[in-house]
Amino acid sequence: MLIYFYYITKYFIMSINLLKLKFIEPYVYIFYDIYRRKSKRLDFIKLLIFLEIILTIFPILLFYLKNFNIEEYKKNSILLYSFQLYMIINILSIKNKIGLLNILIWKSFKVDFKNASIILINISTKYKLTNFEKLLITQQFKIFTQANNILLIIDKKNSMTTGYSIKLNSSILDFTPENQFKKLTYYLTTNLVI
Repeated sequence: MLIYFYYITKYFIMSINLLKLKFIEPYVYIFYDIYRRKSKRLDFIKLLIFLEIILTIFPILLFYLKNFNIEEYKKNSILLYSFQLYMIINILSIKNKIGLLNILIWKSFKVDFKNASIILINISTKYKLTNFEKLLITQQFKIFTQANNILLIIDKKNSMTTGYSIKLNSSILDFTPENQFKKLTYYLTTNLVI
């Protein structure tokens, strides 16, 4: 009985914290719907805690969900990918292998770049990049691609809502939040063998 009371109290507190942000209410229901359909074993309270953690760690995601210019189905899909990511993290923590997560995330990014021979990188972003950020991007691309020379072109586009896109010669890698979650969860689910 005490355990039951503890969970009810915890759920109530979590609901109040999340529902203070009125716009998040529909997404809590989406999470609950996913929870009901996907797995009876998962604790719904843990999902709410995960949602709060995700929104705290990634303020850009909070901005993404609050943005009225972004279609509802896109917001729903990013939560679905967040849920899948939660499932993977949950499995890793149960198996006591959470330390692998950082390595897996880096590997997922390297898959995108390993076959590219890059001379020109065109970055479209809403916000202006500092010289330090440009240097950091160039260094990271050199690591990913083993390229000796990289020419970086930055296009400031006010039409972009969040994230940024990178054009590598003729192939485009989309780094908007929705796509990052999608690619990461796909990579982890297809490559993770525990």
